[in-house]
Amino acid sequence: MIKGGTIATHAYKKVDSELTSKVITDASKTIWKKSKRCQGVQRSLIELMHNTNNHAAFDKEGEKHWFLSVQHRKSEGVVSFSFLDFGVGIFESLNKKGKSSKWYKWESALSRLFTFSNNKELLKLILNGDLHRTVTGKIYRGKGLPGIYEAYKRNHFNKLHIISNDVYADIDNNKFLSLKNTFSGTFVYWELSSDNFNTDGFNND
Repeated sequence: MIKGGTIATHAYKKVDSELTSKVITDASKTIWKKSKRCQGVQRSLIELMHNTNNHAAFDKEGEKHWFLSVQHRKSEGVVSFSFLDFGVGIFESLNKKGKSSKWYKWESALSRLFTFSNNKELLKLILNGDLHRTVTGKIYRGKGLPGIYEAYKRNHFNKLHIISNDVYADIDNNKFLSLKNTFSGTFVYWELSSDNFNTDGFNND
């Protein structure tokens, strides 16, 4: 925490739902001047924590820390969220799935229905839920990256950006780029403002 400033950073390994509630309450008071519930933001934070815990390391669950930074830009009425882990990254994690995983041989299954030649094209299929639907045969909603993308599309937050391995995505502008220098980990950023969906909280002080 930067004392007297507007940025708070938290680091942990496990899923911390109490922390998500606190940072959202603080954010809502900056934006709306009272407590609000921002369920899409909370679910997205919890999904990112789960992903770090379950997929950030090849050999052991819960091995990697996640880092959450929340910046209150009070003069703009905006709170920005930056989530970071230094795990193996989205695409490296997929590529290392073993025979016991439901994602084993995901690439051959996906290739039968979709054409993709690089990770930036693969990320689009992941966000749309196409990867999960193809591999498992089930519609994928509310969890992982597809769930975060759904929350964004439903106006729960703005300006979604994702960086992982060799891909940078600016979702607002539908920009997906291949990076020359790869990043070992995953970084996700979004902003919350008064235009975003919210409901009344339990405490309106």
